[in-house]
Amino acid sequence: MVIDTFDATPLSHTVVLVTYRSVRGGPGDRAPAWRTSVWVRRGDRWRLRYHQGTPATAREATGV
Repeated sequence: MVIDTFDATPLSHTVVLVTYRSVRGGPGDRAPAWRTSVWVRRGDRWRLRYHQGTPATAREATGV
């Protein structure tokens, strides 16, 4: 899996919004998707609270 266009945006001291594009598969069988996750810090650990993957169009997959 290839990950690009990664961005992490702090929403508070304990919450981070992460967005990125992933591409799974190889030439001729690629499955690109836009990904969004919300991470929350509890004590000394980060926990995933939400995740969504939305299929990307073939045009959006160009260049990966």
